[in-house]
Amino acid sequence: MTTILIVDDNPRVRQALRVCLELHQDWKVCGEAENGQVAIDLVRQNKPDVVLLDYAMPVMNGVEAARSIAATARRTDCG
Repeated sequence: MTTILIVDDNPRVRQALRVCLELHQDWKVCGEAENGQVAIDLVRQNKPDVVLLDYAMPVMNGVEAARSIAATARRTDCG
């Protein structure tokens, strides 16, 4: 089972991604975050295999979050 964290400031985008991803039987959405800072906290808690990051978000954008996640969670793939 591949676990996925969805990060986007738009709740409709997060919901649409969740619906699409959960159609695949081997993928599980383990959480959602509205900005990069929340994403970092959820990565530490849930240790997802993959993080889907929006680029432009309030508080912390996707690039900054990806750098931080990559430095602390080596087994997580940020895309």
